Amino acid sequence: MAQAETIFEYESGSQRMGGDGGGDALYEKCMALAKNLWWSWHPEVTSIFRDIDPIRWRQLDHNPIALLREFNPERLAVRASEMVLHSRVNYAYRRLQEYQESQGTWASTHAGVLGAKPVAYFSAEFGIHESLPIYSGGLGNVAGDQLKANSDLERIADLAVNVAERAIALANHPEFTIPAQLKEMVDRATDKSSGYRTDSLLCVPLDALSGCAGGGGLLSGCTVAAKHLVPGIRVFGAEPERGDDMQRSLRSGQIVSIDVPRTICDGQQTQAVGKHPFEVIRAHVTDVLTAPDPVVVEAMRFAFERMKVVLEPSGANALAVLMHHRELFKGQRVGITLSGGNVGVDRFVALMTGAERAD
Repeated sequence: MAQAETIFEYESGSQRMGGDGGGDALYEKCMALAKNLWWSWHPEVTSIFRDIDPIRWRQLDHNPIALLREFNPERLAVRASEMVLHSRVNYAYRRLQEYQESQGTWASTHAGVLGAKPVAYFSAEFGIHESLPIYSGGLGNVAGDQLKANSDLERIADLAVNVAERAIALANHPEFTIPAQLKEMVDRATDKSSGYRTDSLLCVPLDALSGCAGGGGLLSGCTVAAKHLVPGIRVFGAEPERGDDMQRSLRSGQIVSIDVPRTICDGQQTQAVGKHPFEVIRAHVTDVLTAPDPVVVEAMRFAFERMKVVLEPSGANALAVLMHHRELFKGQRVGITLSGGNVGVDRFVALMTGAERAD
């Protein structure tokens, strides 16, 4: 993952490696590929690591650094010759260099203004790859996919600010560091003295925010951003009535697990909140509220008829909670996260017409 757009960047300390070289050069190129998460969304690079040792690759949960540590340069060179990997490694390494150094990117042409005023993307989880276990649910996978896409656009300055130190420890990779450039851009994006204005991001200060709650990544990320912009804001999580694991967890002060809930909100059929998101939620979320499935359908209909927005059930839950607990928010300015239109035409029509029963 390139430069400032990355969540984590390995400190490779490596200089440019030219030519085909011998075993040492091949090993360094493979390690350079492994130490940039760019490989994780390029199958042709992933296949290089798999072909080095398919059995160990599977046993090590597709972790290229762990795999390469089991080889020395000489043994890797022998295996590369057997599998005819040299040209593939050289080509992949050349592409990685171009990816990191290219100046003629889409973002530099179409989104240059973001270089001066970057956009910070806060999330408590990013599903980048299974060998980097810093995610717990579907929303983490969505965040990871967005990160990869924006990293390929390059210099779009969509910054992923995470619970970095904890994730590093969890991943058990001592080479991980948070790039200085990333820290610098985040500081600049959130520096009130440099022209940063809360009212330019929120037209009017909000009294409360209602956010969908599943594994906890989206809610904790929104909470961190909201509390920074409006320190006095109250943040509420939103769950389906039958999937109230986060509400129970927050009110008891410890993570509570439940059976897979039977609800139309399939994106919120989680059994427990993630450990790291829960630390943020416990510290900064006011409460978690629930809404029954029929009210979720009512919220989907409201969004479609009044705003012309198609929402999946889970994506409408924050609005459903507001509708179901309207007296709690009476007279207040409330922000709502409408997250996700991942619903097909047939199911959307079935829910709107009552062909699929929500009870």
